[in-house]
Amino acid sequence: LMGEWLADANANVHRAIYGMAAKATENYEAGRESARELLSAASKDEIVLTSGTTASINLLANTFGAKYIKAGDEILVSEGEHHSNLVPWQMLCERSGAKLRFIPVNENGEWDMGEAERILSGGKVRLVSAAHISNVLGLVNPVEELSAMAHRHGAAVHLDGAQGIVHEDVDVRRIGCDFYSFSGHKLYAATGSGVLYGRKDLLETLPPWMGGGEMVDTVTLEKTTYAPVPLRFEAGTPNFIAAATLRPAIDFVTSIRNEEVKSNETEMDEVYRWSEAVWYRYTQGSAAVLHCGRGASQRHRGAAGQDEHRGAFGSDVLGAAYRQVRPDRHGARIPGTVQYPGGV
Repeated sequence: LMGEWLADANANVHRAIYGMAAKATENYEAGRESARELLSAASKDEIVLTSGTTASINLLANTFGAKYIKAGDEILVSEGEHHSNLVPWQMLCERSGAKLRFIPVNENGEWDMGEAERILSGGKVRLVSAAHISNVLGLVNPVEELSAMAHRHGAAVHLDGAQGIVHEDVDVRRIGCDFYSFSGHKLYAATGSGVLYGRKDLLETLPPWMGGGEMVDTVTLEKTTYAPVPLRFEAGTPNFIAAATLRPAIDFVTSIRNEEVKSNETEMDEVYRWSEAVWYRYTQGSAAVLHCGRGASQRHRGAAGQDEHRGAFGSDVLGAAYRQVRPDRHGARIPGTVQYPGGV
């Protein structure tokens, strides 16, 4: 399909009326609609197409931050977040004078919801941003409970769905979150594709992040007005070929989710139980940290039939279960593990 699109639908989207551009726009918007269906969002106007989870979170940090975050406000994340859901909020706090707060993670890798309630009850938290499924341990976090709790205290909720979108049937309206982000390549779409879901009424209050073509309505030398959502957040020539791959990828994942993935998970139950018992390290005080649990590595292997990540030394330590171990340098850090330069 990508070869066909490069040959027959390789033109900028939304800006021309000739056939190649019309086909490119059709493919691009089909990717948006597929993402809407996958998330059970109310409208495709709630789907912003980005280059991936990291871009989605940075877009949100810059736009939501500009509109709603000021000195003295608080942003709440968990202690176990991936760097992509930590660093943008640190940067926002540095710019705005806001304070970053943390939901503690207990010895089982679970959120301390009592402490989350205590922090939220202070009335200063404007946004909660947390992983749907842990990048480190693969734990499915209580995101519905967190969303309801945050809303009781007047805070908006963003969920990092990079892992959640792969392993769960996501319904953003049932979960109750205000924003949800994920990367297309986790669903076997092309790299450089991603999504930021946002409730339309909230998106419409946010300013653009990047200026340029596509995100404008009218432009004069004196003043520019901006396009409606979601195009307001899609400045310039988008990666429309990558975005178009969302449609066939989501169709594929949806078709196998209820059969092959469930079958594989049944076969892997014993390994899951073992890895959850080991948790995230194999010796006390070890200089090597192993990421175990129901994480993306083994789940991706189950769905695609091949390893996405392999532990550099896991096979020596744990034999045939090596693929359950992920000594990682780009992801999250659980308190109590050794922090290497660049990450765990």
